[in-house]
Amino acid sequence: MHSGSSPLQKSRKSLEHLLHTEGVDLYATLAAAECSAPEGYHPRNLLPSAKTVIIFGLEIPTETFSLASREKTGRLHRVIGRLDEIAFLLVKALEDEGYRSIAVPSFFPVRVRDRRIMGYLSLKHLAAEAGMGSIGRNTLLITSRSGNRVALGAVVTEKELHVERPAVSPPRCRRCNRCIKACPTGALNEEGVDVLRCRNVTHAIPAPVRPLFGVLFESRAGAPLTEWLVNRMARDAEMVCSRCLTACPYFREGGGG
Repeated sequence: MHSGSSPLQKSRKSLEHLLHTEGVDLYATLAAAECSAPEGYHPRNLLPSAKTVIIFGLEIPTETFSLASREKTGRLHRVIGRLDEIAFLLVKALEDEGYRSIAVPSFFPVRVRDRRIMGYLSLKHLAAEAGMGSIGRNTLLITSRSGNRVALGAVVTEKELHVERPAVSPPRCRRCNRCIKACPTGALNEEGVDVLRCRNVTHAIPAPVRPLFGVLFESRAGAPLTEWLVNRMARDAEMVCSRCLTACPYFREGGGG
């Protein structure tokens, strides 16, 4: 039996107050029943009793991406850490009310499935479904407030919550192909990202083991070892390339431009 239950309106205001207090202005909710994620990546795979996904984002300043790769990576890791902190605060607040809740990792750990590196839930797709933005050809979320410079976190909860969606439709990718043309290794195409070509992945893998990594990555049987390697390397890897992000028209002007 849930303790401290309150009307939906009061729950929404409590959620918004907590997020605003933590410096979050970009957020949305999505009913688990409305989520179109496939089996294995659905919120109810994390929490069978889930009713709501709370998705929130922090804007990354434009100057971050002009820094040297080590400093840029350090700043991005601090953003990731902050998102995880906020998620745990939300979980505590919800569980104090008696609702089971789970913080979704904003970045680490990742999973390797079907030649793709992904999180436990696709936060950008959940955010798009919730009306926060849309997915661009560079596979990034485009938002009205912060363009494509958004890092995401989420909490899955069995509490029913609802935040009104913006009246304005989210911005849409212009299909200008600037991101595809900007990629120095041809890792990006109309079908997505070839991670074995992405410099952020290849830079993290020592040259002598890259051929072996490629074989494991292509093999379904090698997925567990590949996943272990990716998570081991990712925490120390530098973000050496962000051209698909910075070449996008939405990088500086925001989704409303």
